[in-house]
Parts: sequence; C-alpha cells; structure tokens
Amino acid sequence: MPKNLTNSKKGFTIIEVVLVLAIAGLIFLMVFTALPALQRSQRDTQRKNDLGRFASQLQQYQSNNRGKVPNNAVKKDANPTGVYITTSDNAGEIANTEYNTNNDGWDDTIDTGDWVTFLNTYMWAANDDFTDPGGTPYGVADHGYPNASGDSDMVSPFAGVTGNPKVDYIIHVYHGAICGTDEGTVAESSSGSSRKIAFVYKLEGAGYYCGEI
Repeated sequence: MPKNLTNSKKGFTIIEVVLVLAIAGLIFLMVFTALPALQRSQRDTQRKNDLGRFASQLQQYQSNNRGKVPNNAVKKDANPTGVYITTSDNAGEIANTEYNTNNDGWDDTIDTGDWVTFLNTYMWAANDDFTDPGGTPYGVADHGYPNASGDSDMVSPFAGVTGNPKVDYIIHVYHGAICGTDEGTVAESSSGSSRKIAFVYKLEGAGYYCGEI
C-alpha cells in the first residue's frame, strides 16, 4: 500500500506579519498626511470659482449701472477709508478682527452703501450662496485707491499683518487697480480708470488669488 503523506500547511512567520503591518501602516500614514492637503486644495478651488463669479457679477453690475463699480465714497486723493461689508444677514460685522486691531483707520461699522446693495442684489439674490468653503460668508473690504497716500508702488492688504496671514474670508478690493507682479499685491492701473477694480483673497493652502475687471 502507498504510504500516507501528511499534508502540512506553512503559516506566516512573525517577520512576515510585522512587515505586512508596517507596509499597511505606511500606506495609511501617507493617505492621512495627503488628505488634509487635498481637502485644502479642493476648498481653494471652490474659492477661486466663487471669486470668478464675484468678478462676473461685478461686470454685470457695471453693465446695469453705466460702468460704475461699487464704491462707498472712497476718494482717490485721500487716505483710504476702507470698510468691512459682509452679507445681508450680518452687514457691518467683522469676519475677522485681526485687521481691525492694527490701527489701520478703517471704519468697521458701515453697513450701507454700494457694496451692501451689490452683495444683496447680485451675490445673495434668489437664495444664492456666497459663503467660503470654511463656512463663513464672504465679506468685502474696500481699500480705496492703491495710491491714496501718494505712493504708486504695489500694495498688499496683508502688509501690516504680523506672522503668516490666514484666510480671513474677506475680499480685499482696490479701485483703479490691477493685480501686481508680486503675489498678493495690487498696483495702480496705468489708465487710472475708476471703473477698474482689482481684488485679493488669501487662499488656505498657499498663496493668494488676485482678480481684476
């Protein structure tokens, strides 16, 4: 009779198990490390889309108002009297007080004027949403003209902020301006036209978004 052969199954060694667990842990670590960056990138993409819509609606506002752009009585030859304007639900409130505490001279209490009209009619009409992906409604800070102090060099709304500025949910607007060659800055338009607007927004991942009409 043939000799019975005993089947034996070889199991995983401890070294093999540890190696598999280490590889799996490395994969999970890479995923969890990359996920926040991916989410930031997605939010910044949404912000860019929102700001593109903002520019488009500004152009529509111009078309409906004989070329005029929203302007809360900011004079070209005076120091800027920038104002924080938020949405119709919280007009006049400040989304982030970091800039208000830098002795910048802004009047943070104005809750009427062209920007409120623009935001209510063009950005929030018919229950449209105009909220940063972080959950805070977008606001507008009107800085006036970049050369209001007699200096035509590029200016940045974040120049006086110490440390690394973060998303403040505010669209920083300048009149008669174009995007500067340095990131996060604007400069006086060569035409000097009051119908031109440049705006800057701090992105979450890195850098700034600058748009102009």
